[in-house]
Amino acid sequence: MSELTQQYVREIFNYDPETGILTWKVKKSRNVNIGDAAGCEFKNRSGKRYLRVSINDKLYFTHRIAWLHFNGALHHEIDHIDGNGLNNKLNNLRDVPRLDNSKNQRKSTRNKSGIVGVCWDRTYNKWRAYIRVNGVLHSIGQFKSLFDAVCARKSSELEYYFHKNHGMDRPL
Repeated sequence: MSELTQQYVREIFNYDPETGILTWKVKKSRNVNIGDAAGCEFKNRSGKRYLRVSINDKLYFTHRIAWLHFNGALHHEIDHIDGNGLNNKLNNLRDVPRLDNSKNQRKSTRNKSGIVGVCWDRTYNKWRAYIRVNGVLHSIGQFKSLFDAVCARKSSELEYYFHKNHGMDRPL
């Protein structure tokens, strides 16, 4: 997004940080007028929903445009704190490195234990806890009870400063 500047974004959009709504300041096309909400819904491969907008024939996520409009710079990824990719209110957005953004992921739909980083190990007939930190998978241990595995995993999340919403069931 290096070619977009805060000045240019402010010339073509209004952004309300309280509602998170981005609106056009210019007439975009025959069907898009001044004051219309900008962005169309988009689902990524995992089913998470975001809003995207076309600027000069290039697609951008509206949460990135909103951040640029309000803050003037994009340093990393823009994370939706509540996990709702359609909630672009300023108090729900944060500019974080990818590794920090990965510490605020929802639970996978493939998860069977109900807890991120905990699975049943059929080889040893025990619960296994693990955590990925800075791209490296760490084994926390094997446990007889699900409760002990979950406690170990949650302790590791605290140790590595995972976001409190990490692994929560949240809207796609």
